[in-house]
Order: sequence, then C-alpha cells, then structure tokens
Amino acid sequence: MSEWDPKWGPPPPPPDEGPAPRFHVPQELDAPRQPTRAKRPALVDAFALGMAASALSGLFVSPGTVGGSAHLYGAGCGLVLGLGVTWFFWMGRSWAYWLVVLGSVLSLSGFAVWLAPVELTFRLSPTWKTKMVADACFGAVMLIGLSRGSVRAFFRGPPGSRDPRTR
Repeated sequence: MSEWDPKWGPPPPPPDEGPAPRFHVPQELDAPRQPTRAKRPALVDAFALGMAASALSGLFVSPGTVGGSAHLYGAGCGLVLGLGVTWFFWMGRSWAYWLVVLGSVLSLSGFAVWLAPVELTFRLSPTWKTKMVADACFGAVMLIGLSRGSVRAFFRGPPGSRDPRTR
C-alpha cells in the first residue's frame, strides 16, 4: 500500500491500541512465578489405560471357585477401587503412585500360578490363570516404567512444594 499523501487530506488516525497504560510494574516487583508441575509423560497415560482395562476385565473373568452374585460383588468392589486408584494415579497423586508400585510388586505373584504344579491350581479356571499371568507381566513392565526419571518427576510435584494437595 502506498504512503499517505498530504493532498488527500488529513492523515488517518492511528490504529486503536486500547487505553494507554496507567502505570508500569517492573519485572522485579511483579508476582513471582509459581513452580509448575512436570508434564504428564506418555507412560502414565498408557499405564492408566492398562490399569483401567485390567480392572474392567475382572468383571468378565471368574476365578472358577466363586460364581454368581458373590463374584459380581467382589468384582464390582475391585472395579470401583481399581478405577479410583487409576484416576488419582493419572492425576499425579504420589500416594496413588506408591499404591500402584505396591500392586505391581504383588501382581508378580501371578507368575506362581504359571510355575505351580497343576494339582495346586486345578480349581482355577484357565481364563483366570491367563489373567493372573497377564497382570503379572503388566506389573513387571509397570515396575520398569515407573522407575524412569520423567515418571518419578511427574509424581514428585512442583519443585520445592511441600503442600500435599499439589502432590
């Protein structure tokens, strides 16, 4: 676009930039920046999704010794607790992190079903044995993934924070 020429009349007004600032706050006097929490790693998303799937699979797989309403009651309680811990784990609560680590260590006992003689596990259904071994494998993978630095930093909270609500 061409420049303004005085023969065309008065110059156009400057673009409206809003009201002029009333005062300027120096950077030193401005509010200090709050420490920010580390970004949620992709491993946390993947583990939360796997934990939710494992909790849901308990509704459809019966151990074989219990059936009917007793199985549904136990599986429903397990589902509510599992999804609750999964939600708080996904949100970055440190207590949920430690519950997941403990659950992963305890799930390694599922390998005992695979290694045990058939006489000791004959009352368990084959699908339940498969679920226990799959949960044990998932627990082993989770223990490796939960020890990564980026995952631990996410659950530590903002640097210098001791407020339990931010952890």
